[in-house]
This record gives sequence, C-alpha cells and structure tokens, in this order.
Amino acid sequence: MDKHNQFLLSLEPGQKPSISPSHQFAAFSLIILLILGGTLAWFLSIQIAEQMATTTADMIGHQVSAMIQAELSTADLREPMSGERYEAFDAFLHRNIISSQIARIKVWNKKGLVVYSDDSALIGQVFPLTEELGEVFADKDVIVQLASLNKGENLSEQGLGQLLEIYVPLTPNDSSEVLGAYEVYLYYEPIASAVRHAQIWIWAAVAVAMAALWGSLNWIFTRASRMISRQRQLAITDPLTGLPNRRYLLEQIKNERERSKRYGSTFSLIILDMDFFKKYNDAYGHPAGDEALRELANRMLKCVRTFDTIARYRGEEFAILLPETNLAYAERTANRIREEVAVLPFAYCPITVSLGVACYNGSSQNNVIAAADAALYQAKSRGRNRVCVAATNA
Repeated sequence: MDKHNQFLLSLEPGQKPSISPSHQFAAFSLIILLILGGTLAWFLSIQIAEQMATTTADMIGHQVSAMIQAELSTADLREPMSGERYEAFDAFLHRNIISSQIARIKVWNKKGLVVYSDDSALIGQVFPLTEELGEVFADKDVIVQLASLNKGENLSEQGLGQLLEIYVPLTPNDSSEVLGAYEVYLYYEPIASAVRHAQIWIWAAVAVAMAALWGSLNWIFTRASRMISRQRQLAITDPLTGLPNRRYLLEQIKNERERSKRYGSTFSLIILDMDFFKKYNDAYGHPAGDEALRELANRMLKCVRTFDTIARYRGEEFAILLPETNLAYAERTANRIREEVAVLPFAYCPITVSLGVACYNGSSQNNVIAAADAALYQAKSRGRNRVCVAATNA
C-alpha cells in the first residue's frame, strides 16, 4: 500500500489493524445461519420421523383393522380364545397379517383381558388398562408411540432397540361399538433407516440453502461496505492530489490531542505554502499549477514516516501532522521537505516552499494550528524558502 492510502487506516503508531466489518459480518452471519440451519434441519428431521411413523402406523392400522374386524365377533372379545377358535384365528393372522415387520400382536377387550396374542403365554391374562388403551377406548383414535423392549415380553432375541407400538380400536363385525383394541409392535429399524436416509437429504438441502444464503448476504454486505468505504474515502480525500483533505486533518489533530491527554505524549504540526504560486499559475496556466501541486505532494511523501499525515489544507497550502514528535524533530522534517522541493526544478521552473512549525503542549486544537500558521507567516515575511518555528509551544 502506498502512502497515499496509508491515511485511510487511521491507525495510531504501533496500533494493530482491527478486524474489518466485512469479516465481522461474515463470522457473525455464519454463526447465526449455522444455528438457524441446525435448528431448521433438526425440526424437519423430527417432523419427518414423526410423519413416517404416523404414516406407517396408519397404513398398518387400517389394513390390519379391516381384516381383524371382519374376522372377529363380539363373542371373541368376551373371553380368551382357545382350542379351534384360537388355531383358526392364529392361522388367519399368520397368513394375512403377521410378517417379518411385526414383532408382536395382541387383542384386548375393554376390561384389560388379552383375548389373543401371538405369544400364547399372554392369552387370558388381565392387565390394568394402560393410558394408551384408555385413550383408544375413549377417543376411538389410533395411537402411535415408540416402545423399548423392556416390557417384560420375550422379544430381546430380536436384537432391536426400539419398536413402533400401535393401538387401534376394534369394532367387531356384528357390532357398531368399540368393544376392544388390538396392539401391534412393529420393528422400528426399517422405519428408522428410511428416516435416516431422509434426514441426510434434509441436512444436505438445508446446508446448501444456508451456504447460498450466507454467500448472498456476504456479497451484498461486502458490496455495500465497499460503497460506503468509497464514499467515506471521497469525503476525506483531496481529488487533485489524492492526499487527505482539511476535514480529515482536523479529525486527526483532534484524535492526537485526545491521545496526548491520555498518555502525556505530544505531536507537532507543519503548515507549508508554495512560494509565488499565483505567479506560477498566471505564467504557465492552471493545468501546470495543478501538476505542480501533485508533484509537490509526491515530494513531501518521500520525507515523512508512514504514520505521519500530509493533507491539503487550503489552496496551495499543505499541513503535515507528526504524532509522537517534538519540535526539534519536526523542524528537521520541515527542512528536509524544503530541500526536497528546492533541489530539482518542477516542469517549468524551480519552486520553493515556506514552512511554519509548532508543537502541541496542552492547549486547544485551534491554538496549535494558529501557532503553525503564525510561524508560516513569519517564514514568508522573512523572504520565503525557509522554515520558522513557533516562538512557544502551542
């Protein structure tokens, strides 16, 4: 980066650049979108799992319910099935319903009596009505839930961790009332596998969508930041020389004054004026005068440090702000600039400059500017092409 653009960093000597707003926005928006995307994917995954379980339960429930209800009579729900009736009903279920996906099936009456089960040891046992059976009998709705294998039933040999438990109300073929319910345990692993497959696609889709959204937001923010930065640069830059303008200089003097108060440091100010610039303009024209101002800016930049600020102050006047600089060093810098300008002629003729130097020592911002201005006036009144120092610190 050349010295023309150094001033845009607005850094104090030794100060490290801070993270840019664009990078801050990128990090912040990434965190927010990760949280939102993760929450959305998690929510959709749960919805998918519940929907697939419900859909499977509804499908199995309605299919099985229609076949069982057509096969059952009111008498079948009064007492446990046995003998030929059990064998006929059991054969019917194994032929039409029970498959590799079904781990257990039981038929209950409203008193909690198991009238049928594919595990014959359970037939004839009476259990207190569970909350699920109570809801089925009361609301006549299908209930679906996940169940573990630790229910005291001999299913552990299947080696599966969870089952899908479905409760369906039963209306026998010779009745219009719900007189019982059947309970089916489905192996959940095939459903879980389908759910995992769907969830992978959900997470992938959400990730792609969040990445696209993050890229779009960052592109918009970066573009807006650049436009704002460009407008700010134009507001504090002299369009002819590319140096900072008076507005920026006054901001920096204010900042240096505040820093001096905090740390007990000091700074110096040089105000420079091109000698007989009006005559140069009249003799060679305004374009030549503009070129001379640009050349003067380039020569001054060779004589200062990277954290010093050179600004176009007004017309053919320039100001140099020297942070952490005493009066003696500022005077040497001013003389170095004067010699750099005078050593080689400009495009049409030699040009000289007069400079006034002042050092801040606790007074106001206006005082240090006035002191440097008075020293410049003194240099011009003594014959120009010289450096004068303010009589006292400002």
